Amino acid sequence: MDDSSEWIRIGAAAKRAGMSVKTIRYYSDEGLIAVAARTQGGYRLYHQHVVEELRLIQNLRGLGLALGTIRSYLAAKREGACHCEQLKQSMREQQQAIHQKIEALQNLQQELHETMQGWVNCGGRLDAKLV
Repeated sequence: MDDSSEWIRIGAAAKRAGMSVKTIRYYSDEGLIAVAARTQGGYRLYHQHVVEELRLIQNLRGLGLALGTIRSYLAAKREGACHCEQLKQSMREQQQAIHQKIEALQNLQQELHETMQGWVNCGGRLDAKLV
């Protein structure tokens, strides 16, 4: 390793990225981030730039993108062949899926409301409390 100041242990990467060591190990095992080396004690070492990638992964996961999509995007980004249009399409698809879930939940909410109104109208007591 050229400059040891560029390398950080997994614990430091976790702290800087705001996630657990276990999560970083998982992302590493899934091929999302690369282990640069290991210490003599076996600790994983990462280049400092991995913290930015971890934050990006966290943001994309928060948007609901699949790990495969994120892996492809990161690989393209590292190669300098950004596939922004593909990432945008994945995000549009996720946005549509969220919209459909919201619609389904709104329908369920309306159905529950109507069912609860029906209970009062079928002989239930108006002053009875719902449990």
